[in-house]
Amino acid sequence: MADIKDKWQFAFVLPNLSIKQAIDSQYVAIVPSNDQRVQNIVTKYPILRYLVDGFSDQFKRKVTPNLLIFNTDIPLKSLKSGALIDFRNIFAICCIVTAWQNFLIRGQWFVYGQYSEYFSLYPIMPTQDYKYLTIQSPAVIGLDNPKSFSGQTNPALAGPAYTIECDSYIFTPLIQAWEKRYINGSLSDLNTNILFRSLQVACQACAIPDTNYPSIYDYGARLAQWVSAFEILARSKSKNVGQIDVLNLISLFPSVSKHISNKRYVIFESKAKGAIRGNLPQKLCHLIYEARNDFIHGNPVSSKNIYPWHNKKTYPLNFFAPLLYKLMIICFLGIYPTKSIYEIARDDFEQFKSISGLEKALLKSTSDISQE
Repeated sequence: MADIKDKWQFAFVLPNLSIKQAIDSQYVAIVPSNDQRVQNIVTKYPILRYLVDGFSDQFKRKVTPNLLIFNTDIPLKSLKSGALIDFRNIFAICCIVTAWQNFLIRGQWFVYGQYSEYFSLYPIMPTQDYKYLTIQSPAVIGLDNPKSFSGQTNPALAGPAYTIECDSYIFTPLIQAWEKRYINGSLSDLNTNILFRSLQVACQACAIPDTNYPSIYDYGARLAQWVSAFEILARSKSKNVGQIDVLNLISLFPSVSKHISNKRYVIFESKAKGAIRGNLPQKLCHLIYEARNDFIHGNPVSSKNIYPWHNKKTYPLNFFAPLLYKLMIICFLGIYPTKSIYEIARDDFEQFKSISGLEKALLKSTSDISQE
């Protein structure tokens, strides 16, 4: 029987994360460099020491990155089908939605983990024979001497994230879906295919909108990606998907707050049916669709288009899109609350914390931030 310490293998470095506590599952983990499993791997493959110890920020301050490692019990077919990337995406989304919740509720600028760049996988890794470091990206493929390696963190971030909060309420069922797909051999399962395809687009939508350093068109492009992530999650096997399907998915969420659940907002108006009303999450989703349509169809736009109700005294729609996505994940997985808020607080604090934080953050879309 193989020694259990030999079952863990190196996959990637995450230079923009430096959290102290491992994010563990039986098969994949994101761990600090002093984790015993990492030490075992480095002892076996000394070249990895150059990656583990070779990072700094742009001002030569040393950084200790996290690493993504995996258990060799994962089926090879699953590894080739994206199992490691989808695990990273689960963790990223669970942290990103929490970061935006905390920012909107507390008003703290220095909240770590709200952008997907914090969870980026470094494109330099050992060759298969562990003699050289290889650079692999769509732009370049090459080999280099490991002794010359000097890695850097992303300069657009507020340093590597030393503290981060993962939403365990959605993390656990997402990992269960991951195991169903990649460990139990359900690679052809429609629901998990939908889920992880959507998560990949959502992680792209969470990137910093700074391609054009930045312009409102960067924000518009991110909103278009969010609509794609929403629609993938709302799709069915039998028909094409559209905004109505996304709004219907949102409608499954039984909010414990009347401010969230009341259908006080006009979503659509038609001569035949009159005004079709919806709740706050549905209205925010519709506003994202409207902004996205204006940007990608070449309609006249200004900075007001990226704000709810074109009101620049609130936060941009991009801040609320991750929250709507979390709500849709809850509905897609069928883990929405079935108890009153008081019963939830008494029986399941993690669920209470996650749901109440989500609803408080969504309500910030109606607030005047100049009064905060």
